[in-house]
Amino acid sequence: MPSAIRLANQFIQKKHDFSFDPIVLDLFLGLFVAQDFDDFATYDRDKIITDAKAWSEFRYQLFWHAIATARDREKDSAKHPIDWWQVRWDVRNFWVTSTDDLERLFEDLIHKPLMDDRSIALTAVFAVYLDEGRPRQLRERMKRMVAGTPELEAKLHELLHPKPLSEEQKKWRRQDHNFKQRRKEREKRHKANRQEWRQALKNKPEEIKNVGNAQKGEIWQRTAYLYDRIREKKDKGEHGHGYSNWRILIDEFGFDVAKNFRDGCVAYWRKYDPFTDPNRQTSNSIPWPRIIGLTGIAMEAADDSDWVKKITGDEAKIAAHYFVCELNGFPAWYKKLYSEFPDLVDVVIKDELRWELHESPEGKTSTHSLSALRYGDKEFNKRYKSTLFDLLLEQEPANDLVLDHALSLILEGHLDAAFKKKVAELACERFEAAADRKRKLTWLIVLLFIDGNRGCELLKEWIKGLPSIEEQKETMINFCAALTDHRNPRFGLAVRDFERIEVLGKLMPIIYQFVKVEEYARHDGGYSPGIRDDAQQTRSHLLNVILDTPGRSSYDVLMNLSNTISYSYSKDRMDYLAKERAALDAEFESWTGTAVAEFAISAEKQPRSEADLYELALIRLDELKLDIEDGDESEAVLLRNLEKETNVRIVFANRLRKSSRSRYTVGSEEELADATRTDIRLNAPQVSAPVPIELKVADRWTLAELRERMENQLIGQYMRISQYGIFLLVHNGKKKRWKDNRIKKMLSFAKLVEALKQDATNLTGKHHNVAALEVVGIDFTVR
Repeated sequence: MPSAIRLANQFIQKKHDFSFDPIVLDLFLGLFVAQDFDDFATYDRDKIITDAKAWSEFRYQLFWHAIATARDREKDSAKHPIDWWQVRWDVRNFWVTSTDDLERLFEDLIHKPLMDDRSIALTAVFAVYLDEGRPRQLRERMKRMVAGTPELEAKLHELLHPKPLSEEQKKWRRQDHNFKQRRKEREKRHKANRQEWRQALKNKPEEIKNVGNAQKGEIWQRTAYLYDRIREKKDKGEHGHGYSNWRILIDEFGFDVAKNFRDGCVAYWRKYDPFTDPNRQTSNSIPWPRIIGLTGIAMEAADDSDWVKKITGDEAKIAAHYFVCELNGFPAWYKKLYSEFPDLVDVVIKDELRWELHESPEGKTSTHSLSALRYGDKEFNKRYKSTLFDLLLEQEPANDLVLDHALSLILEGHLDAAFKKKVAELACERFEAAADRKRKLTWLIVLLFIDGNRGCELLKEWIKGLPSIEEQKETMINFCAALTDHRNPRFGLAVRDFERIEVLGKLMPIIYQFVKVEEYARHDGGYSPGIRDDAQQTRSHLLNVILDTPGRSSYDVLMNLSNTISYSYSKDRMDYLAKERAALDAEFESWTGTAVAEFAISAEKQPRSEADLYELALIRLDELKLDIEDGDESEAVLLRNLEKETNVRIVFANRLRKSSRSRYTVGSEEELADATRTDIRLNAPQVSAPVPIELKVADRWTLAELRERMENQLIGQYMRISQYGIFLLVHNGKKKRWKDNRIKKMLSFAKLVEALKQDATNLTGKHHNVAALEVVGIDFTVR
């Protein structure tokens, strides 16, 4: 259970849609039960609950999940829940009634399909009414909301004129009292245990230098305890096992304990080589000796900027072994070690890559070093392109994900003509040799990235040679789905040759022939997108590439599609889009000499780098801000009424698309069937990575939540392959002030934006992969 809860908590911290999966919700309900009996008493239990509790939407969804679970449990009895207090025991104090949830509760009071759920929503609103001192305005609103529904009218009357407590209500009150009592006792034991540890460690500070037996690969319990105390207090942005801030222990344990722990960890890493663990590459767990060793190096590197100049060759070799053992990428100190001992580090990394490509088990994904290179420093990664290619020549990985990571690194960025030719030849050979369709598709797509025309011809021949229409259709759907990776471009930052208009003119008719618009996969309610949905998404993306490419060639491709597609709606649609593209290309009059001179001064160049695209995105957002806040035809009044971020995002994505002037293309949530992507992305043909724009309606978030989203969502998720990002805040007037817990003040929207701008500056320095991060605020209320 602990491992599952920690994994679930990672989704919650990223505010991922999977957080609302019944599996995750059931885990948390189980956690509350285990917590009462100390069955799950680990260092991070309270932190996991605190992190999850900080997300109001998750709290609220867990409340309703607890109700559904209780209903299933009591479906054959008369105890099925009709009042919110009947599940209070199940959710403990994780969700309690408050004014923050009033609007959602009123929505559920009106729209929930089950009358029992509407009754529960009413009792929850009534609890707020009692907590707030029975305000008349809220009482009258409840009466208005239940008017015309006899069951709810009767329920509200019963609440306003209560009868003596029933036996069941008395039972729940006793349970609530017992729960609070157990919680107090648990907290008391926890506090006493901490006090015992604190005193024991402070009594013998010299012993703490001995953190374990490195020769046997052991560490002592007190070492693990002090490490866990650092982990509990660590900065949210720290991701890995090696924590450098040993001084964080001083307040609780004193300087001697903290310093001796630091010295012990520093000594330990020199004596324990993580490569002595025979299960290092296959084990699912991270042993304590490795964790303490990583912590020792992190502490030494943080305290002494010249540490690499003071270590011996043997120590450097051990450090290089730790280099590839850190969690979520290479450690912060890797560049300094590489600069001092490049040959030694090269050998270690190449050996790791060889193992991951050639020896890692087929059924177990082992991509630690590949992932660290793929999502790490781009200049550093370039050193290993030829190594990876040579390893692929020797032997093809059995694991598909390992192969994808290797190919992503090989294809990333600029490829010279000679190297490109070698990759294309390998792709052709492996395509012909592959017996497995999935592997065949992978190598075909590699060829399309390198040489679109050649890849397109190979695809046509393959499809034509298949024995039946059904097999042709199935293969094309799988091909289109395989062009993307979870709806992101396949192979990350690779330049996509098949998106040239010349290639799309050949590719799109085949796609429309087999991924037919009239066979659109429709879904009711929530769903998980399948292969057909991914194929449709690819088709839509490639159509947008054509629409955003200026020139006669785009018109010709669209008209050809109109002539070859049989479905009347699609024919008419292509005809319309072709004319629209032609109109855009022809709408400008001849330039005067003055106009040319003006353009020479103020021209926007076609973006050729991430920095260019980022600057252009900021210009467009500044134009939007000026238009909305000060324009004569401002849409601010209409925008104020859009409370859902998805709706606001659609408007901004469309505005950015219309103002693209063919400099970039726009991808956004409304183009995604599963609605799990929450950003706008600007792409340009000659730029290897997109610029993500994360939009938030500030009124729906606290400042703390916005700070967390900027770091963990924008940087942590959407900027994994991008060095430039934009955090876009809009204000609709529903909220007037935001509390800044750091300075204990309430901030206006303008001050909120200023605070987040400062945070963005700090985050740019903190995350080495971030070149620039800007916060843009647009206020819909200034009109």
